[in-house]
Amino acid sequence: MNGKTLSGEFPGLPSGVVNIGGVSVGSGHPVRIQSMTNTNTRDVSATTAQCIRAFEAGADLMRISVPDRQSVEALKKIRKALHDAGFNQPLIADIHFKPTLAEAAAKIADKVRINPGNFISAAERDTLSSSTQQQSGHLESVSRHLRPLVSICKDHGTAIRIGTNAGSLPPHIISAYGYGAEALVNSANEYLGVFEALDFNNLIVSLKASDPLQTIYAHLLMADGMLKSSRVYPMHIGVTEAGEGMSGRIRSALGIITLLQAGIGDTLRVSLTEDPVHEIRFARKILSHLSTTLTETSNGQAYADKRHKREALLSCLKIKHRAERQAARCEKPAQHTDSDYGRAFVVASKEGLPEDLAKHVVEPLQAGSKQQVGKLSPGLENQDAAKILKGTCEASDIEKLMIALTADSGIPLLLGHINGLWISTPALPDASASAKVALQLLQATGRYFSETSFISCPGCARTTLDMVPIIKTLKKELSGFPELKIAVMGCLVNGPGEMKGADYGLLGTAKGKIHIFRGATPIQKNLEPEIATKTLEEIIRKRYKKTKE
Repeated sequence: MNGKTLSGEFPGLPSGVVNIGGVSVGSGHPVRIQSMTNTNTRDVSATTAQCIRAFEAGADLMRISVPDRQSVEALKKIRKALHDAGFNQPLIADIHFKPTLAEAAAKIADKVRINPGNFISAAERDTLSSSTQQQSGHLESVSRHLRPLVSICKDHGTAIRIGTNAGSLPPHIISAYGYGAEALVNSANEYLGVFEALDFNNLIVSLKASDPLQTIYAHLLMADGMLKSSRVYPMHIGVTEAGEGMSGRIRSALGIITLLQAGIGDTLRVSLTEDPVHEIRFARKILSHLSTTLTETSNGQAYADKRHKREALLSCLKIKHRAERQAARCEKPAQHTDSDYGRAFVVASKEGLPEDLAKHVVEPLQAGSKQQVGKLSPGLENQDAAKILKGTCEASDIEKLMIALTADSGIPLLLGHINGLWISTPALPDASASAKVALQLLQATGRYFSETSFISCPGCARTTLDMVPIIKTLKKELSGFPELKIAVMGCLVNGPGEMKGADYGLLGTAKGKIHIFRGATPIQKNLEPEIATKTLEEIIRKRYKKTKE
């Protein structure tokens, strides 16, 4: 068990508690940390070893991709090997495209994750359109496939996670709602309706996107709907394909911390293009920080505070969503510079800062300025006049700084109550650390873009590429383009969908090759990884040069 009871709290409603392999998940129980293996599942020894390292690092649950029948058999062996080694934590089977694999895995795993966007086969899904009659046919098909899975899960006590993803939404949902938060919610609700009709509620819901704001908005909409309908299910939270390094951690922290502060979240995953152990260690730091900041008030006060945050964030993001849809109808180009509320900026001393950071920094305001505010405070969002958050953070390492700054200023930045960050970090030897972290947080909140936006998946059994060196190389060579978003995806499950939101992307194939995308369109195919990264660099540098001219 990790930390204190920080999970989603909806007083006066059903508890929404699910048992996963003997671990209770839901309101009134601690938030559970999970991660996912990125080894080939059929490699039993490698996958078992990675699970053991993850459990030793503090994971409560581990998810394993099951893409084929051989992986089902491997899952049995992995489970036995873990049990023999003394590790009995729950395992989650991740299924895409093949309902029969979900049925087989449900007899072995403690939970099965299915994706409404690709649960039924692509061939069957493609016969359906967005018409009312065929949408009904889609749900009938889903119900037919879910019925045997539900029967098995009831017999074995297996939980199911409805895991919607912005990169792989059903066609009829896209036709009706687009790719945003409303699409994620309606996709999940369709499946909830089918499960409830089959008298099955041993469920967890997740609504993930690579954009932290879209992820937050989707969970707020879902929680609001559950509150109004008195139908409560535990929620798994996290920002999918968050990326690598500092940017990946900040994006994950923003999504996870904001939702936990609003009382949403029962299990979580920090999704990084790194070793799963790094995901777990960062997640533990998040819960450690929040276990002190979220439990300082009495329950009544805590409920009121979380409800206030949910309502304020939901109202703000609804307004932003309407504005974006209006801009899209007017065909206005997206702006990646100034925020909706005015100029967003970092204030700090330029002394000791690298040149690439110093150019983004505004010198501190004069002492006594009305815009200066006091110490970092979770209550800052109530100070409507505050525009710059000024304070000292005593964090002793860079990850703790990311978490503390996100916890204190993430919601105020999202709500527009502050426009800038002026943070001193005396405990860190790197004088530029506060500026680096502040700039990343401003970018994650959509307030100010100072560098290229990168998203990348963490990899799994379906990935045939080593994702880490690819994303590291691209970030090193192409970080200076704040107007661009680049995606690096390991497989076809969510890759093509996520490419739609990126300017350029690399997509791994089943044979270890890479396709280069411009938006959702492949422009070069089947390149070796090294050639693909160099080619993408050349394309972007050439385009950037032409744009500047």
